[in-house]
Amino acid sequence: MRRRRTKAEVAELIERFLENRLTYQQEWNDFVECREPDAVVDSYRKRRYDLDPLVNRPDPVDEDAVAQLRGILLNCVQLVLTDLKRHRLPTMPSVR
Repeated sequence: MRRRRTKAEVAELIERFLENRLTYQQEWNDFVECREPDAVVDSYRKRRYDLDPLVNRPDPVDEDAVAQLRGILLNCVQLVLTDLKRHRLPTMPSVR
């Protein structure tokens, strides 16, 4: 059974795809084609699934689809940052 991906891992995967730095050749397809248990992560997967034929092909790629993928990446990163802020421990008061 596959391990659940976090939002941070999904953001990193999109970034590596856009930069042509996938860990293995089928990594993108494995993600796009396999349902994720986390509803938010799976919604990103579904959006990428729709864009896949436009961005996962030899040149020329659809630049509008690439821009949409970059928007998904940005949104995912923003969610990760929001989660980090929400779960951050309170700062300790300084001792004088």
